[in-house]
Amino acid sequence: FYIVGKVAELQPGTKGVNLILKVVSIQAAVEKKNDNNSLKIVEAVVGDDSGCVILSARNEQIDVLKPGATVVVRNGRVDLFNKHMRLKVDKWGRLQTLDEGRKATTVVLK
Repeated sequence: FYIVGKVAELQPGTKGVNLILKVVSIQAAVEKKNDNNSLKIVEAVVGDDSGCVILSARNEQIDVLKPGATVVVRNGRVDLFNKHMRLKVDKWGRLQTLDEGRKATTVVLK
């Protein structure tokens, strides 16, 4: 059991965010490399009936993001980057597709 919030309620610095979101669009992946590590990052516009936010996804999380898909963010956090909010799911959180049979959400683009 977890409480599901809305995009309109998000504030920078918020942690423990649980949301059900529809993927609106996805940007091309950016790959960052250092000595032995490689990191893929994708930014996607996701939203619910209260608004949209940019979701920053990494590595295996990227596979979950498909335009039109409904995803569940559990224990996410909200950061501020270039004066815009970014929703992130770190190692303590979870990003997955919505279970079959669950009610999907409607996205209102503002």
